[in-house]
Amino acid sequence: RVKYIKCPIVILHSLEDGVVPYDSSLELYDSIITRKKFINIEGGHNSAELNKEIFSEGFDFLDGWMTWDLVIGSSSGTFNLEKVTESI
Repeated sequence: RVKYIKCPIVILHSLEDGVVPYDSSLELYDSIITRKKFINIEGGHNSAELNKEIFSEGFDFLDGWMTWDLVIGSSSGTFNLEKVTESI
């Protein structure tokens, strides 16, 4: 069904994930026909290390396509990258 998605897609996955096989995310990535980005992260399934640089890389890829409130699920307005990363 991913072939029907038209918005840009960012996939984050770790080789250390013991729950979801890394190869599954690579297969999913290969099946995406829209604009896409794969970001390798470190850590386990529930202990992945998400830091400012990782968020910046994802937000930079999506920049200009959507507002930050959609990215972080806020209904109170839009946020710029600086505000988002400061609150992490």
